[in-house]
Amino acid sequence: MSIISPGRTDVVLPIPFPNTTSKATLFTLKEGSKYRTIFNFTVSNNIAHGLCYTYMVWKAGVRVCNTKKMMGTFNPRDEPYTFELEEGTTPSGFFARGPFLVRSKFMDDDGKCYLDTTYYFDIRKDWGARDKC
Repeated sequence: MSIISPGRTDVVLPIPFPNTTSKATLFTLKEGSKYRTIFNFTVSNNIAHGLCYTYMVWKAGVRVCNTKKMMGTFNPRDEPYTFELEEGTTPSGFFARGPFLVRSKFMDDDGKCYLDTTYYFDIRKDWGARDKC
């Protein structure tokens, strides 16, 4: 998974995410910034029919987003597939800042779950020294 945002270095995270049992944040986004999420994945053995990416986002225990994106059908092959979500904009303002919990799932139309994981990220007023280009 990659998070691409102008004005900062790209964030590339291996899936499954490291240390997802802790509340440590995997990355930080600046409030009001534009970003894209890109997934690179390989399909082995069987065709993945009707693959969907579902994600739910919580802030302080309140669900603020529940989105399902249809990715398509993918045949087995050695080269990885790339799927890019449309550009999003982080919320801004005092109440938008802080940690967010995300639960992500990749499922096919038969209900088979290929990945179900959670992680935390932060929204801050500024990037911070380690996040700038």
